[in-house]
Amino acid sequence: MKKTLNEEFRRMQKLAGIINENEEKINESPSEKEILDDILGSLEEGMFSNVLDKVKKYAKRGLITISILAALLGSTQLTTSQKDEVKDVVKTEMSTTQDDMTVGLKLVSFYKTNQKEADNWSKQNSSSSLISDIKNIIDNKLEKNKDVLEMLGHMHGNEAQSFLDSYRTFHMK
Repeated sequence: MKKTLNEEFRRMQKLAGIINENEEKINESPSEKEILDDILGSLEEGMFSNVLDKVKKYAKRGLITISILAALLGSTQLTTSQKDEVKDVVKTEMSTTQDDMTVGLKLVSFYKTNQKEADNWSKQNSSSSLISDIKNIIDNKLEKNKDVLEMLGHMHGNEAQSFLDSYRTFHMK
């Protein structure tokens, strides 16, 4: 079942620790919650290096999603400099490039100007999380964060190209 935009936003707020479990029951990805809890749980051990080690471990395995990255960057448990270190580790381990950032920027831009077509594409490609990731980025006001855009482009490389190609085909008719 598809999540509404509000449900997805609330799920990200919960992952980031902005709201607690008692405020509202949200359908969340158990694996994302488990990974985020594991990473942030390292802070309780008192060593930020443990957080970086866990971020590195999950990033190497390709398990850091846009939702997890947004939750980490939005967490009140991390300082600004710690968030910068997290971004650097994720970028390094996932080998993002300037091209990935350009693709991410195009995706957000195309979505903002053509939401109806993007939502139709999402329905036709229901197994894709591309559009929900774009919506999460916009909802959390991260569309100007080049690191998040790089991650979006990197994580959705082939899907992104399919989406952008269908956008070009639609508008060339």
